[in-house]
Amino acid sequence: PLVHAWQTNRHDGVVAMVTFIFTLAMAPELEMGILFGMLLSLMLLLFRVMQPRIVFPSHPENLLPAEAVASGALDDQRIVRLRFDGSLMFANVAFFDEQVQELLVSTPQLRVLIIDGVAITDLDASGEMFLREIFKRLNEAGISVLFTRIKRPIMEIIKRTHLQDDVGKEHFHRNPVKAFERAWELVLAELIEELEEEREERESE
Repeated sequence: PLVHAWQTNRHDGVVAMVTFIFTLAMAPELEMGILFGMLLSLMLLLFRVMQPRIVFPSHPENLLPAEAVASGALDDQRIVRLRFDGSLMFANVAFFDEQVQELLVSTPQLRVLIIDGVAITDLDASGEMFLREIFKRLNEAGISVLFTRIKRPIMEIIKRTHLQDDVGKEHFHRNPVKAFERAWELVLAELIEELEEEREERESE
């Protein structure tokens, strides 16, 4: 069982081995070793909850419109997709926020952030408030936020709390293709606006 635990997950293997050794050391009071193992497992669980997996997957070419691919949107990071794996709750919203802040610092050219919710398994009040806050904060910074592939139970929470109505239904897309199409429309709209401003400045001169 120890070998199997190690092969399955390194963290679980360490917990199993430490518990086994501690139980032997505490003999004949075996219950103390078992209690220590339970506490160690609980600490590991809390660590996993507090620091879930957050990835920024590359864009599959088939998700973006052909003109977006031709313009280099696959690699220029004007559009970034973020996937959060786990429960979005009070214990890890600070970690999520930290990852977003690091993204903003490392990607100044970011114009649209797509939050891929396919792996969000639960959402509590703190997580819902965080989604509101991150949407508002990024919009004030000139960065649009879109949501895609939100699971039905999570989407029901979002509708029940009126988050979808408050930020706008056009920001939620069940199909990731539609999300990327909308993202590209937003990027184009900003480019057109910048060109118009440059033209007006030249005419005023």
